[in-house]
Amino acid sequence: MCDPVTLTATTAWVAANSGAIWGTGLAITAAAAGTGMSMNASRQQAKFSSGMAKYQADLNRNRAERAIKQGEFQAADTIQRRQQLAATGQTAFAANGLLLDDSPTSAPNMWDQDQAAARAFEAASIRDAARAEAWGFESQAQMDVLQGSMARKAAKNEAWSTGLSGAGSIIKSASSLYAQSTQK
Repeated sequence: MCDPVTLTATTAWVAANSGAIWGTGLAITAAAAGTGMSMNASRQQAKFSSGMAKYQADLNRNRAERAIKQGEFQAADTIQRRQQLAATGQTAFAANGLLLDDSPTSAPNMWDQDQAAARAFEAASIRDAARAEAWGFESQAQMDVLQGSMARKAAKNEAWSTGLSGAGSIIKSASSLYAQSTQK
């Protein structure tokens, strides 16, 4: 297949060096071919844009899943670290003769309760941050899907516009050709 510039130049030369009817017929053929190529290019661009948007949406969904998993991992790590800290504190209290089975308001018990509350709060904060990050990725994935849909619709409209414009040009050339053929 030859490139469009060569095709256009050849068509113009043939049209200029042949009879008017022949030249008009070539112009109609070239307009039809150009219209078809433009419509096909619009369709191909839509497929590409839609495919890229779907790919980006899938990436963002995977990022959302990864954010949740990472949040759970960090929360579990925080809980373990806080439990180790609590155990170290309990050991220090026991070394000084203060045991957890004393009064619920004793220093070791209060300290242990504070550690449990801090552990739960920090783990919940980490999970909330992970969920917020995942929500952002999910929102972007939805936007990517919509972008792909809009790209398909825009390309479809562009193809229709090109087709109608080309059809108008072909009809104009055909009516000119008909007028030329009836004058003889």
